[in-house]
Amino acid sequence: MERVAFRTVRGADLTTGLLTAFGVSIVLQNLFLLLGSPRAMAATQFIFLDKTLTIGTIRVSSLQIYETLATFVAIVVLMLFLRKTPLGIAMRAAALDFEMVRLCGFRANRVIAGAFAISGLLAGLACIFIMARRGSVQPHMGFDPVLVAFVACVIGGFGSLPGAVLGGFLLGIAEVTILIILPQSAGGLSSAAVFFLVALVLIWRPDGILLPAREKGDKI
Repeated sequence: MERVAFRTVRGADLTTGLLTAFGVSIVLQNLFLLLGSPRAMAATQFIFLDKTLTIGTIRVSSLQIYETLATFVAIVVLMLFLRKTPLGIAMRAAALDFEMVRLCGFRANRVIAGAFAISGLLAGLACIFIMARRGSVQPHMGFDPVLVAFVACVIGGFGSLPGAVLGGFLLGIAEVTILIILPQSAGGLSSAAVFFLVALVLIWRPDGILLPAREKGDKI
């Protein structure tokens, strides 16, 4: 995907890259629809993810515990990679000034291929827990998580790992809180309410919560 689709639009603006990403996802989904099946297929999950643990008066599924641990470990390892390794530092620099990274002697193709490899690894890790919750797989199962992740990055600010993490947690807290507040008959409106709150946040901080606000347009 990086070589065929994204490398050709590397010099374009961010919007072109985002449209290319959605286009590639649609192609892959339809490819699996043709080669596989449009119906959901049962997926075998790990046995240790299907247990219930009792802690005092609280019953917690092992899936929730492993999800929390995996999330924490993934965030810590990724932060250490981005701050302590030459490739990670090059990725952070590329997010700010890609041309300068090239001038400093880093191979652009290696930096971008590394970013793609890491994103694929993290997506695979998330997929383990998504399949454990659903118990099945189907070609379109990744669309909703990707949409939520995209919104979380917008909330926190593109190019900021802490912002993406904060945006994800705030989005999850908001969704659960709204589900609790709304009556059961209006539970289907939770997503609409969450995205309405997201719109309010972006009006307040259009560049994200953790990124500094930038002046846009001409000054009057």
